[in-house]
Amino acid sequence: MQNTSEKPDWVTSFNRPSGTEIKCINGNYYLYERKSVYDPVTKKKRKKSGAMIGTLTPSGLVPKGVKIDSSALMQIENLEYGASQFLYDASSHIIERLRKCFPHRWKELFATAFLRCTEQSPFKRMGYYYSTSYLSQLLGNLSLSPAAVTKLLKEIGTDRGSIKQFMQADLDESGIIMIDGHRIITHSESLE
Repeated sequence: MQNTSEKPDWVTSFNRPSGTEIKCINGNYYLYERKSVYDPVTKKKRKKSGAMIGTLTPSGLVPKGVKIDSSALMQIENLEYGASQFLYDASSHIIERLRKCFPHRWKELFATAFLRCTEQSPFKRMGYYYSTSYLSQLLGNLSLSPAAVTKLLKEIGTDRGSIKQFMQADLDESGIIMIDGHRIITHSESLE
């Protein structure tokens, strides 16, 4: 603690309540509780500092911060925004096709495709990643639990007509599709 002569005027003129003391720590002034306790070894009273009451500033005492109420924290929402908004805007043509080919399930299909792309998420974690993404604000409340995604994949996988309609929009008049098959492992003797 600094000497009284070195303290600024606003600290020395502060009307300190009884049972408190002023401490200077790293150039800042704080008001602490203070009490005296009897020391049986030295048979004298000694000073014991208690909790910090607040910070002293030239404008007066600033009370110690109050903890944030947990109900206020429940209103804070932290969502991933950048990739969600960018890909949603960039995928408008895909969204239109999904709406046309899968009118009742297009939102779930877009969300699962998006999350597989951005998070490389297994299906069992889709619901969590969806709830922490801004996409949940754009598409609304979707059920992407493991059971719901499994049901979606079974339902869409058997809808051959809608799948064909969706995929044919990518074909030109020649009807030729090129596939990158370099990752397909083959045991053919004629292929290296």
